[in-house]
Amino acid sequence: QSSSKGGNFFFVNFEKNTNAFKENPNLMREYNYQELPPGATEMTNVETLKKGATLHADHSTVEKIRDLKEKYETSKKEMEELEMKRITQRIQIDMLAKRAGQLSKLKNEFRDELFVSKKTNIKLKRDKERLQDQNKQYEEQLTKYGAGAKVITQNKSAPLIDKNTEALLLKKQLASREKEQQVNVDNQ
Repeated sequence: QSSSKGGNFFFVNFEKNTNAFKENPNLMREYNYQELPPGATEMTNVETLKKGATLHADHSTVEKIRDLKEKYETSKKEMEELEMKRITQRIQIDMLAKRAGQLSKLKNEFRDELFVSKKTNIKLKRDKERLQDQNKQYEEQLTKYGAGAKVITQNKSAPLIDKNTEALLLKKQLASREKEQQVNVDNQ
């Protein structure tokens, strides 16, 4: 008893299931079939007989099988290449994500540093303004002490006058005034 499969395959007493090949193409691998030369109509061997089936095939079916096998192998190779590309891409994404995390951390650190720098800059600006005001007061005071003080203020690189120098200048000025007064008294 035989049953037709797609016009090209015939199965004889195939374990009560003539649809087996159609439903599961992997069963083909269980049969040690070989390609037939043009004009050949039948292939039987010990393995297929043991399984209770004789496979009849014509040359066009063998060509179709070969063509499908080539397409399958090509497709499988392409799939493997794509999988490798996908894995490579995944690694790159992970690396970029890690780098982005590092950059984000750096950005936060720089933002904090910038904030501190701005605060420091504002403080320094205020200190400078305060020192300028103080310096102006010192200059005004120094001008009261005559020519000696002017020489000191003209020398910009000279350090600010300290308390001892200030006291010394006052003494000199007082002594010079007392001397002037004494001369005036003597002249009278």
